[in-house]
Amino acid sequence: MKKFIFVSLFLAQTFVHAQNKLDSLKQLLAEDRQDTALVNLYLNIGQEYIDQNVDSTHYFATLALPLAEEFNYAKGKLMLNNLLGNCAQRKGDFTKAMEFYESAKLIAEETNDRKGFATIYNNIGIIHTQKGDYELAIEEYLLALDYEKQLGNQLGIAEAYNNIGVVHYYMGDMKNTLQYLKKSAEITAEIGDEQVLKKAYMNIGAIHQYNKEYEEAEEFYQKGLELSKKLNDLSDITIAHHNLAGVYQEQEKYEEAEKYYQLALDFNEKFENIRGMALEYLNLASLYKDQKRYQQTIQFYNKAIDLSKKEGYREILSVAHSGLANTYQELKQFDKAFDYLLVHLAYKDTLLNEENTKSIAEMRTKYETAEKEKELAEEKIKSQQIEQQKVQAELKAANRAKWIFILLGLVIVGSLTFLLVVQRNKRKAQAEKDAALIKERDRGMQAVFNAQENERKRISKDLHDGVGQQLSGLKMAFQKLSKELKGSNPEKETELEKLTTILHESADEVRSISHQMMPKSLTDLGLISALEDMLDKSLGAGDMDYQFEHFGVDDRLDERIELSVYRIAQELVNNIIKHSEANKVAIQLFKNKGKLIFIVEDNGKGMAENQTSEGHGLLNIKSRLNPLSGEVNFEPSPQSGTIATIRIPLS
Repeated sequence: MKKFIFVSLFLAQTFVHAQNKLDSLKQLLAEDRQDTALVNLYLNIGQEYIDQNVDSTHYFATLALPLAEEFNYAKGKLMLNNLLGNCAQRKGDFTKAMEFYESAKLIAEETNDRKGFATIYNNIGIIHTQKGDYELAIEEYLLALDYEKQLGNQLGIAEAYNNIGVVHYYMGDMKNTLQYLKKSAEITAEIGDEQVLKKAYMNIGAIHQYNKEYEEAEEFYQKGLELSKKLNDLSDITIAHHNLAGVYQEQEKYEEAEKYYQLALDFNEKFENIRGMALEYLNLASLYKDQKRYQQTIQFYNKAIDLSKKEGYREILSVAHSGLANTYQELKQFDKAFDYLLVHLAYKDTLLNEENTKSIAEMRTKYETAEKEKELAEEKIKSQQIEQQKVQAELKAANRAKWIFILLGLVIVGSLTFLLVVQRNKRKAQAEKDAALIKERDRGMQAVFNAQENERKRISKDLHDGVGQQLSGLKMAFQKLSKELKGSNPEKETELEKLTTILHESADEVRSISHQMMPKSLTDLGLISALEDMLDKSLGAGDMDYQFEHFGVDDRLDERIELSVYRIAQELVNNIIKHSEANKVAIQLFKNKGKLIFIVEDNGKGMAENQTSEGHGLLNIKSRLNPLSGEVNFEPSPQSGTIATIRIPLS
């Protein structure tokens, strides 16, 4: 697996991420603005957050875009669509990112915004690079380079040269990689831009690593890491960690390699970068395989496969299946090794082949030739007379060659079409099988939970209507007997009062157990009332300071959703009370874009790693969410404690 070198993800303009600047922008929000100035303010805040909190960037951009459309502010609409595309791209949602970039491109066409075109083409090129579509990536980068040259933007030209060099690196073309990276480095040195300089350091380190010059590679990677930390560029810090891990792995310094791969994985998980997580799982699996730690090797290859299947990362799927085939071969489990090898070959057939490389080389030649056309014009005129004499002689040979190529082309196209159809049918059959297994699993889990809840309802009803009613009747009888004996026998009267008190407490406890088994407020009044009642009784009775906010959840939800959210809330609140040592809890429940969002945040000591990965409570939560296609995410709170976020689709 090749190591990361840098492509440049463009915003509409370059910003310095300083906290005092962000604070100043937030202060401006207090002013009453209802014009394009408010759009620019939201835009600036969103751009300041892009390397710190992508969700915050998305929040402010989605606030600003309707305003920009209302004011018909073309520049703002272009920049906001590009910014939202950046958010989706950083999270690995390439389909959504392309939708935003295409919208931005339409606006650039209407306004003839050459800088906007350069930015958009560059970012689309990055998507193709990350997906392994190298021919399309170079095509987009060359378009971006052309616009940057028209603008005379030296920084943009350097970025474009860098990105073209990166694609050649992934293609294994080191000669052209060095050529374009040197062009980028020369311009960067003149400008003195640290953002680009750190990329140059990292890329030079990658070339040294390719040449097995490990000391030099580590030196340049560390320089890139230091600059990335200085600029607080979390994305580049992640890639620097990844590349350093690769250097250590190749030198068999396994402890250092595992440390840096884990750091890279932590950053990718924090920003929900699905592709980055899959790559780190892949590299950790490779590292464990080098150490013959086969159980962990298989575990992490499968993690990479699970993520990549959802997102369609063909290159990662190919490498992961190849790695599993080799692992099972070393374990002498040859049947499994053969099965994984077949899947690897199927994915490999869909990737770029030599024809792609040839097409890219031809496209690059055309571009370089276009820039020299003016210089060659006079020479072409002189050579035309000589060429005309050769035309007749070459015409027959050309015709013969043409027919040969046509026949060969038809054979190749027919063969490729047949193979593609076969592979597509295999993939379709496997996808249907996987979908059926998942559906059956979810149906089974739902049946278990339905049975549990029905049993709870039955027990609750039996307690309330049976034991509860009997205790209530017995309590009334004791009270009547107490009145009849009043004054006749003081000692027996005192004993009877004690028994009446015990009976009263038992009736209350039965009623409380019945309510916990199936809260009446949940079935009669709905989720909001049930949560308020549960929080008041569990948190309000003690010293815990809690807040419960809800908005947009005015109507009753599907019974399964209400019950699942209520049980999950019980699980989270019980964990906070038992383990967190917190004294403040904030709970939010709201709807957003067709999803129900439930957030629980505490200021306790946080969750240990084993609590978030293997805890019984988390397994219960995930099991309840799977049949609803929901998801749960735990992350550290900004100050201390833990934030648990539940997302459930409502469609």
